[in-house]
Amino acid sequence: MTTSPLINTLVLAGLLLATWMNWSWPWGALFIYWMIPAIRFGEAHLLGPVPRDEQPVLFWTVTALWVLFGAMTIMVDAAPDALAKLYQLIWGT
Repeated sequence: MTTSPLINTLVLAGLLLATWMNWSWPWGALFIYWMIPAIRFGEAHLLGPVPRDEQPVLFWTVTALWVLFGAMTIMVDAAPDALAKLYQLIWGT
């Protein structure tokens, strides 16, 4: 799957703007987006390729964590109180 240089440049500019504006949700959306090609093509990327056929546990763990991190990052902006309550529920603090 190849993406045009224009789209990559626009996404990079958007991520730089999001960082400058202190917005977390675009980064969360990117994490969730990474799940789509991983499942479609059967290969996730961590520090290197993680093929679904050869390393299924690691593949699904990485993919699930991308979705979890993406959702949590979006929640930082969309529902910060709910995320704080979730942390309290999990960690008991």
